[in-house]
Formats: sequence, C-alpha cells, structure tokens
Amino acid sequence: MNHLFAARRLGRLSLLAVVWAIAGCGPPTPATISTPKSASAPPPPPPLSSGAETALVQADVRRILTATMEADYTTLLDHTHPKLIASMGGREAVMEVFQSTAVAESLRKVRFEEVTFPQSPTFLKGSQNEFVVVPIRLAISVNGRKGASSSYQLGARPVGTPKWGYLEGSRLTRETLMKLFPDFPADYELPTKTTATTK
Repeated sequence: MNHLFAARRLGRLSLLAVVWAIAGCGPPTPATISTPKSASAPPPPPPLSSGAETALVQADVRRILTATMEADYTTLLDHTHPKLIASMGGREAVMEVFQSTAVAESLRKVRFEEVTFPQSPTFLKGSQNEFVVVPIRLAISVNGRKGASSSYQLGARPVGTPKWGYLEGSRLTRETLMKLFPDFPADYELPTKTTATTK
C-alpha cells in the first residue's frame, strides 16, 4: 500500500514534469535492460558519440514526447529507465497513476507545436553505466497560451548493452541522480531548464 501511495505521488509529479518541462523518461518487457532470451547474443551497440547513437537517442526522445501527447502510457513506460519505475513502486503502480483522471486532464491541456534539438547529445561513461544527455527545445501550447521550454532527457544503460532508459531531466536533482546512478560523472554539470510564455 505504501508503494502504491508513493507511486501515485511520484508518478503524478513525474508525468506533470514531462508535461510542463519537456512539455523532461521517466519513463523502458522493454522497460528492463537485459539480454533477450535467445540463443544468439544481440549485436553490440554502436560506439558512443557516433552518428548512429545520436540518431537513436533523438528518435527515442521523439517517441517519448509523442507517447506523452497521445496518452500512450505503454510506450512511455517502455522508454522510462527501470530504476525510476522501481523507485515508484513498479510498472503496474505507475500505469495506474498515468491513467488517473488528474494526469489525463493535464495532458489534454498541452500540445507540442514543434520539437527541436538545439545541441548534439552529450555522451558520458561511468564505471558501470553509459549516459547520454539529450537537450530539447519545445514550442508548446497550454490552454491556448503559447510558450517555449528548454530541457533535456537523461538516458542511461549498463555498459555494453544497446537499449537506453530515460529520465526527464528538468526536475532531476544531483542527489536523486547519484542515488540512482552512483557512477554518474561527478564533474559533469547538468543543463538548466527554462520556460517562457509568449502569448
């Protein structure tokens, strides 16, 4: 019960952060990063910072944004890092939060007019995980009021695995990040999030 209560509270904050800040996933079973159950091992991921990896993570972020607007919670969870999902009580608990009336109502008020990537992704490597910071800029409409939001998605995956799991970055504190990923590079300065309403 405590897990469900925590999931409802954290999940609503997380998705509303997606709506208003990326509006920066949580949200990837695809939701776990593991070796597929097959006789042959999956192909190794492309080298970090390669053009193929850049295209991959930017495509992932577009899927996250599209899934958010279309209330496609399965896809949203499939791209959310498993550690974040676990901290919120598990996939079923988070899905219940996403399907709540309050969250659905918030989503109906927001529309993404344009999605751009103002800078190339930054790829980082820890002792156990690889990371990517994907800057995004959104032209948004909230209840007819237009604005712009600059934020980022943080991707992470165990070294040597191909699938990224994401966390929305605007509400991600250094303390939370280090609890989830103690090997995240301590000297990297996280981007800041900005929002401006035009009319």
